[in-house]
Amino acid sequence: VELTAKKGNTQGYEVWCDRGTGSFTFIGFSTGRKYLDTTERPAQGANWKYKVIYHIGNQQVGQWSTVVTVHVW
Repeated sequence: VELTAKKGNTQGYEVWCDRGTGSFTFIGFSTGRKYLDTTERPAQGANWKYKVIYHIGNQQVGQWSTVVTVHVW
């Protein structure tokens, strides 16, 4: 799954994912516009949910993004 977010004047953004467990976990950090989730795809199709939050001064800033659901197979 490839995610794209506007980075603006921030250091980057944290990427969090819920892979059907009901809770989000941190999966990575991007300093550019795009982030590639290289997690192995599930054997059966599944809905994965993603959200991001920006960083300035090594701290989270602003509000969480809208949650985006992606059907992965």
